[in-house]
Amino acid sequence: MPCITLPIDLSGRPILEVGVSPSRSVLPQNAPAPTIHWVRALADTGCTHTAIHTSVATTAGLGIIGKVPLTSSTQSVAVNLYFGDLFIRVPLSNGGSYDWRFSGRQFTEMLQPHAHFEGLLGMDIFSFGTLHVNGLTRNTTFCW
Repeated sequence: MPCITLPIDLSGRPILEVGVSPSRSVLPQNAPAPTIHWVRALADTGCTHTAIHTSVATTAGLGIIGKVPLTSSTQSVAVNLYFGDLFIRVPLSNGGSYDWRFSGRQFTEMLQPHAHFEGLLGMDIFSFGTLHVNGLTRNTTFCW
């Protein structure tokens, strides 16, 4: 079972790097693996679906597959829905790492840029495993 541990910064934000690429499931069989674009994401248990900023989707070459309503406490707006693969880098005990791929994921569009992250890692990913927050050590651990 892979696990990652994220430090919680002084503002209380667990931020990690995630990779985004066009989904291999829609590429021709012998096509080269697409480039993974790495961005900072906030681990957000209040977010039902993983979201990426518009600029990330554009840079990664993700296509729009539709629109979905994005609802907050004050409004509901239609946002783009993208399709691609999500990667989480898993550290190994020998100092190396490997990139775990969550294939064929839908990403909602994050409209507002943020100074500290370009995406939100939501419950659609966290539901694959267990998320543990340790306030004493200021760490969050996700195992799946």
